[in-house]
Amino acid sequence: MIDQRLREALSEAAETARLHSIRPLRVPSKRRRPRVALLAAVPAALAIGILAFVRLTPPPMEAATGGPPPRLSAFLCLKDDVFPRCKGHGEATTDDRRRIEQVLKSLPQVASFEFESQDEAYRNFLSNIVASADTRQRKWLTSVRSGDVPASFRVTVKSPDGLAAVTRAVEALPGVSNVVPGP
Repeated sequence: MIDQRLREALSEAAETARLHSIRPLRVPSKRRRPRVALLAAVPAALAIGILAFVRLTPPPMEAATGGPPPRLSAFLCLKDDVFPRCKGHGEATTDDRRRIEQVLKSLPQVASFEFESQDEAYRNFLSNIVASADTRQRKWLTSVRSGDVPASFRVTVKSPDGLAAVTRAVEALPGVSNVVPGP
C-alpha cells in the first residue's frame, strides 16, 4: 500500500518536472589530499627553519678577540631530508657516522668533537630554543617532534683559520646534510 502511494507520488512529480532544467550527474573528480603533502612538508619546513635560525645567528665575536675557539655543527641526514646532499641517500647510517668520526679524528685542526643523538638534540632544542622563544613562536616550535631534529657532531676547532678546512672536509662526507658555524 505504501509502495503504491510512493510510486504514484514520484510519477506525478516526474510528470511535472522540467527535464531540460535538470543537470546530469557528474562523477566527482579525485581531490588531491593536501594533508598528505602537508605531513611531508611540515618536518622539512621545520628542519629548514631550525637550520636557517642557526645559520642566521652570527658567529661569536669571542673567537676573533682571543676568546674560546670556534665551533661548528655537522648535521646528519634525516630519513626524508630536504637537503640536496641527502637526496637518494636517506638517513645517515652507523657506517656514515663512523666515517665522520674517523675524518674528525684525522683532521689536525680539530681540537675535540662530540656526537649529539637525535634525542639529545631534541632535548637541547626544547630547553634552548623553545624556552627562549616568545609565546607565538613557542606554539609553533612545540610542534617539532624528536624525529624532526637531526643528530649532529659538535666540533671545536683549534683556531679560526682551521674552520673552513674542517667545514669543507666534513660537508663532503656521505650522511652529512649541512655544516654550520656556531654551537
